[in-house]
Amino acid sequence: MLTRLAELGLAGEAPDYGDVGITDQDTFEMTVTTSAGTFSHSVYARGEETGDDGADDARQRLEDFVSFLGDLESEVGDDVGEFAPFVPEQWSITADEYYRASGNPWLFSEPAVTGCTTFPDDDVTAGGTDGATGLYELDGRPFAVQPLLPGEDCPS
Repeated sequence: MLTRLAELGLAGEAPDYGDVGITDQDTFEMTVTTSAGTFSHSVYARGEETGDDGADDARQRLEDFVSFLGDLESEVGDDVGEFAPFVPEQWSITADEYYRASGNPWLFSEPAVTGCTTFPDDDVTAGGTDGATGLYELDGRPFAVQPLLPGEDCPS
């Protein structure tokens, strides 16, 4: 994977991905951390062309890497281990007036307190997957539960 990242010129400072001149699109973000450093790439409106040859080439190289990752098993063969879904170790709990009450009752043994928490395995895993992420309600107050991904810090 790291060899392919370097071959595509993505193992260093991010190239200029240009401006597509459109709105209401998602921003794709990718961060890779290796022993050589951390490489972050942020592309607005991924999959769109900018009209700038250099930026469009950089976008295509990023697309090639994303495709490589999506087909990693066939790319590297038997060097990939058994598939296992990601189950977070911690979750961020946010109470915010912008969330709509979902009607999903708070089902966890841990209290609904904003910040980060570690839920007991029995509370959050269903068949080895993340069973906690979502919107919940307790005493009419909405709460959002989101996984903390590797490398993320608990929001303050």
